[in-house]
Parts: sequence; structure tokens; C-alpha cells
Amino acid sequence: MRVLVAIVVALIAFAIPAAAPAQDLSKDLPKSIKIIVPFPAGGTTDILARFVAQALEKTHGVTVVVDNRAPAHPV
Repeated sequence: MRVLVAIVVALIAFAIPAAAPAQDLSKDLPKSIKIIVPFPAGGTTDILARFVAQALEKTHGVTVVVDNRAPAHPV
């Protein structure tokens, strides 16, 4: 019986997670971020990069620049 009680107590102790404070990552971010997109402006990759940039600016308060660098010669 004692073993059963010990197992139940152990399961309850492991089931209740300890509250850990969340880390504040915004202090570790630089003041500005540059996203280099290796495709021309206006494409899907550019649009997704701009959505990510907007989200970073909104949530972390950093300046994000999207730099499109299309290849010099088409492949």
C-alpha cells in the first residue's frame, strides 16, 4: 500500500509543472535587423519576408529592413 501511495504522490508531483519565468529576449536583440532576400522584389519570398519584418517590429520594437538582392544574371 505504501508503494502505491508513493507512486501516486510522485505522479502528482510530476504532473504539476513548476512555474518558470519567461525570458525577455527583446533585450538581447540588436536595434536593427536586416533581412536579405535573394530574389527580386514583389515575389512570394519578398512578401513573406515583409510579413516577418512587420511582426518583429511589432512584437520586439526593433527596426527591420528587407533588402532584395536579385541575381545579376538569370539562371
